Amino acid sequence: MSIGSREEVMKFLGEKVSEMIEIKKKAPELLDYIRENLNKNQKLEPVIGKKGKGVIVLKDLIEVKHPILNKLVDYGNMSRKLNNELGDLIKKMVDQINTKERADLKMLVSLAEEFLKKVRELSVEFILRGMLETENDLRPLMMPGSVGRTEIPNLYMPMERYSEKDRIKLALQLLESVAIGNYISVHFEGRFQEYLEQLIRSKFDRMYLEGKDIKAVGWEMDKPFVILLRLILWVYSQIAEKGDREEIIEMMKSSSGVIYFTPGDKERYTAFFFPQLNRFVDTWLLRKNRRNALEEMLNSLKVTSSAAYEKEKDVIKNQIELIYSYLNLLAISLIERASILWEPLRKVVDLVIDLAGRYDVPANFHFIKMLGEAYGLESPQRSGEQSE
Repeated sequence: MSIGSREEVMKFLGEKVSEMIEIKKKAPELLDYIRENLNKNQKLEPVIGKKGKGVIVLKDLIEVKHPILNKLVDYGNMSRKLNNELGDLIKKMVDQINTKERADLKMLVSLAEEFLKKVRELSVEFILRGMLETENDLRPLMMPGSVGRTEIPNLYMPMERYSEKDRIKLALQLLESVAIGNYISVHFEGRFQEYLEQLIRSKFDRMYLEGKDIKAVGWEMDKPFVILLRLILWVYSQIAEKGDREEIIEMMKSSSGVIYFTPGDKERYTAFFFPQLNRFVDTWLLRKNRRNALEEMLNSLKVTSSAAYEKEKDVIKNQIELIYSYLNLLAISLIERASILWEPLRKVVDLVIDLAGRYDVPANFHFIKMLGEAYGLESPQRSGEQSE
């Protein structure tokens, strides 16, 4: 991001947040929604509140489209802010909701339109404040899993400080990160992030990925580095025949980044940083036999796990989860050091052998031979292996 003044930066950030907020109802739909709720329960209060309490439920009204940001927004406090600012508007709509007069109906629609406009503005303001109102420390809306210095000061180094510029950069990284399913999003430094966004938009006409888009299976969807591995392999498959392939590969190689992780358990919310991808790209991605070994490993484990799961869903799920936890450790080693960590790979093989034997399902271990052969090749010249 290269924007000049603070005012321009804040405007840009506000626009990014606004893009993430979807108002789910138009004015006539909102009025019908209020009427329907009041017809079901006349005792509902003229406020934004919980289901069965308020005439409007906030999550029926707005949606934060980025799944990671959506989990980090404090909807309870947002509801309170909206009530403080818009309480009179809500009460006016409720008081006139059953009017039959044409002029009053027109005024009612106008009130609903004003209300929806202010909901968007105040929601953007609320999220921005949550990102930037702190001084010198972090908040979940810029870094999942973080807590304020006043809450747990020992988490911060004595000289650790985050300026407003730092916080804006972190907030933008989260907003621009590409979500893959509901638990993970990834942001790459540099021009590769822009290319990835363009690729996804042109391929799927949306700004996020589903697991099936990158051939990921359900058990991989909460394994951050397995998903990153899948993503990189998928991107490479999309650029293999492009005329600007070399330029895109160079952008990828020079890019480091961060994986945002927000699983079901809030205690596990965190972010993982990964180094520049040049070693991984040169060592694994650009060498066909090594790349094929990684793809066969992922797909072989998917086939065996899926077949076993169909036979004993409740019994087998913990063992499959363990397989993919070890696979995530292996993926970390590949991405960060471009090397194989043999112990977790051995654990994966042992668990898959057990699955195949106990449930009589197919298990293909050809990828082990492929990995061994690929890993044993020190250079393309020595082995005759060709870089692409």
